Amino acid sequence: MISFKNFINFFKKSSNKEIQLVSLFLTQVIILVFIMFVVVLYFWIKREYSNLRSEISDIQRNYIESQKENIKRETERAVSYINFNIQQTESNIRSSLKNRVDVAADIALNIYNENSDTKTVTEIKSLIIDALSPIRFETTGSRYFIGNLSGKIDLLPEYEGKNSYHGQDEISNMAIQDILNIIRVEKEGFVSNYPTKPGGDTITGSKKLTYVKLIEPLNWYIGASEFYNNFNASIQQEVLLWLSNYRFDNEGYIFVNTYDGDALLINGEIFLKGKNLWNLEDDPNGIKVIQEERKAIKNPDGDFIYYSWRQSTNDKIGQKMSFVKGIPQWKWIVGAGVYLEEINQVLDAKEAELKKVILKDIIFIIIWLSILFTLIYIFALYLSRKAQNNIQSFIRFFNVASSENILIDESSINLTEFKAIASSANKMISEIKLSKERKQEKEAHYEQLFEKSPEAIVYLNARGNIQKINTSFTKLFGFNNSEIADKTLDDLIVPPELKKEALLINKNFLEGSTNQIEAIRTTKNKEKVYVSIVGLPVKLYDKPIGYYVIYRNITDQKEFEQQLYTSMIKAEESDRLKTSFLTNLSHEIRTPLNAIIGFSTLLNSKEFPIEDQKEYLRLMANSGRLLLEIIDNIIDISKIESSTLIINKTKSNFNTMLDELLIEFTELKNNMDLTNIELKLNKEIKEKELFILTDLKRLKQIFSNLLDNAFKFTESGLIEFGYHVQNKNLVCYVKDTGIGIEEKDQEFIFDQFRQADESSTRKYGGTGVGLALCKRLVELLGGKLWVESKKNEGSKFSFTISFDLIKPEKKIKPKVAFKDNVDWSSKKILIAEDVEANYKLLYTFLEKTKVNIFWAKDGKEVLRMVEKEPNYDLILMDINMPIMTGHDALEKLKESGYKIPVVAQTAYASDDQRYEMQDLGYSDYILKPITFQVLLQKISKFLN
Repeated sequence: MISFKNFINFFKKSSNKEIQLVSLFLTQVIILVFIMFVVVLYFWIKREYSNLRSEISDIQRNYIESQKENIKRETERAVSYINFNIQQTESNIRSSLKNRVDVAADIALNIYNENSDTKTVTEIKSLIIDALSPIRFETTGSRYFIGNLSGKIDLLPEYEGKNSYHGQDEISNMAIQDILNIIRVEKEGFVSNYPTKPGGDTITGSKKLTYVKLIEPLNWYIGASEFYNNFNASIQQEVLLWLSNYRFDNEGYIFVNTYDGDALLINGEIFLKGKNLWNLEDDPNGIKVIQEERKAIKNPDGDFIYYSWRQSTNDKIGQKMSFVKGIPQWKWIVGAGVYLEEINQVLDAKEAELKKVILKDIIFIIIWLSILFTLIYIFALYLSRKAQNNIQSFIRFFNVASSENILIDESSINLTEFKAIASSANKMISEIKLSKERKQEKEAHYEQLFEKSPEAIVYLNARGNIQKINTSFTKLFGFNNSEIADKTLDDLIVPPELKKEALLINKNFLEGSTNQIEAIRTTKNKEKVYVSIVGLPVKLYDKPIGYYVIYRNITDQKEFEQQLYTSMIKAEESDRLKTSFLTNLSHEIRTPLNAIIGFSTLLNSKEFPIEDQKEYLRLMANSGRLLLEIIDNIIDISKIESSTLIINKTKSNFNTMLDELLIEFTELKNNMDLTNIELKLNKEIKEKELFILTDLKRLKQIFSNLLDNAFKFTESGLIEFGYHVQNKNLVCYVKDTGIGIEEKDQEFIFDQFRQADESSTRKYGGTGVGLALCKRLVELLGGKLWVESKKNEGSKFSFTISFDLIKPEKKIKPKVAFKDNVDWSSKKILIAEDVEANYKLLYTFLEKTKVNIFWAKDGKEVLRMVEKEPNYDLILMDINMPIMTGHDALEKLKESGYKIPVVAQTAYASDDQRYEMQDLGYSDYILKPITFQVLLQKISKFLN
């Protein structure tokens, strides 16, 4: 037996002596195991210590981040609640004022209707004043007021009998004039001003909202007003009460201070007055908390602050982290905080716990390693003794190995005894082993090539029966070896209609006369796949004994080729349609331009009778209208394609819109001298007013396009349009007795740039976008559009829109057109316009009003003229000008402090672009092309 003493003596031997196998085995095993145990123990202890520090660091970081997230979330939740109440305040004030004034207006109209036949207007007004003057509003004690259109107040104690037309509030707003402007233009609406609140601040004034409504029979308006502060105080008190009861994380509170340092809410306690924190220094470092909060709220998204604060539980000063955010409308600072000392307790407890666990694990692993080391040592001794007893048997093994072709690596053997045996054995079996290896190598190459090939391969015998398949065949067709062994391949994967063809192919494969084909085959699940097929015969002594068939899945390739072909056809069709559209568009634009340019040239070249001049001008106006309609249609279809067209549904009088269309197209029919065509309107609901919720502009555009088409393709007969009610939809239609549309062409007439007749010599004009635009507009309104037509019998275009009957609003008298005798001789208007023709048009319009007109050709010239003469009453500003644009000029005027009203001249028709005008600071805008009446309506607001 080998003892521990033998193990020690092993190291005392000379290095040049031969080494015994037993001693070498025992020594190396013990050394290796000991080193391994020491290394494992060292790295394990190092890793555990590193994990301890990392875990403590993660706990500290995650705790702080989680607390940050928590207090930020709670603060933003409180701010959201406050903002919600602020928004509700505005909405509630507006709703309350409108409801009150509507009630007062109903009372006044009822008194008027009941007494108009028996009493004078003065007596009726006295009755109304007697009915309304005692009324007070519950929440604020406000009351009604009544005024006439000259600025005199008839009901409001401190103003009764006075004319306040020129009265101003604390920020120079002309309150009565603003009210009268609303009454004259809109008949009713809201007005904001900043008068001095009774009993309040006498310097700055308070924001006040007023709602007024016209009482037309009496030439009166009735109104009611409220100060925002009257509502804010109660809303703020409710908000503080709610926040005082709000808790998070058991003891978490929301605190609220004012910008000036007044504490409103601390630790759930509400302070109405008396506690100011501006100079409070609870922080030992002298940090003033309110000043830090004021710095933090400069960030609109809020920010974190760090300071010391007295804890509510133990009255000790502790390091605290808070998140604060400002409420500018109320000048409040809202926040929530957490004490950071809590994390030290958590970290100390966690560190102590982890150290105990690591110490316990170290002791545990040392014990087990010691036990394992002892067992390995005992086992090594056992193996060495066994090796010593069986050394002769081991030598005999080498002799046996030589006969079984087992090669031994001599370079890896250091023992003298075994080197001689290994050398002898290798010499005897070298040739035998080399021969076997060559054979096995060929077989391995074949198996790997067959099984691992990415192509599906099957081997068949000369009769066509399956002998073997690879994995790729199973993946492609779904069959495995056990399912199809010795079966006929054609019965499994060849479709019935291709079996004769497959039989011929297999025969050619066996003979080697066919290289590659493409065909359709079926899988186990009867799914068809396109495959490329290659066949290779196998011969023995020049006689075929079977053949391989290789399949490659080309389904994706075939589908891609088909997609390419389809895409090519679509691209060619799209290119053809766009070319046709551009040709048509050129023709359609040039036609009205030809009339405009031609007649304008005629009128300039010689004198014509007045009637001829009127006729030429009428034709020029019609051509301009047609040109504008073409441009609008192209712009609208572009907006729809880019998803920027806005549908604006409002309460609209549908029947009135149809009556307007009847008048417009009757006039168009008369102007075009279409006496052979009868135009008829059919309305199922006969009342004058039919109010529905829709976008009346787009609905009228749909009808106009369809009616234009009807007139274009109808030479004589009847054009009828109208609607009928079906369930909760209005089914609208335009019907004609024109040329009709062939059934094969009805499939694509709603496609962009498509027309039933696309030849270059067609009789009728058009760009090919009208019906496509109608279809998309109908779909945006929630309906559908379709056509019923027969060649040479006429067409009927129908579409649906949702039908929700709305109670009609009170009638509003139309605006009165301005007369030609307006006298603005005391006013000055500066026209900023770089195009001479546009300036002359505006000059011609305004010349009749006797206003003093000045012309600037670019933005820089506007600035020079205003600097020289700052007393202009109005500037008509074109947007796109050279050197300096209208926008830049307006910005410079605002920066210099000029308060001259500026009205933009714009061709931008979209709602977004109009809103942009208001945001940039324009007083108003006027849309090109400009008409005389619209121009005077716009500028009268600033000159009258």
